[in-house]
Amino acid sequence: MSSRMSAILIIIGIAVTVIFGFTNDTATADWTSD
Repeated sequence: MSSRMSAILIIIGIAVTVIFGFTNDTATADWTSD
């Protein structure tokens, strides 16, 4: 996997976590345990 692809995946992962964290704070614990 290229470094650019992995970087994009990391950014997307962080964005999704932040978005879900803002929508529902209680859901963040479930995401981290995954």
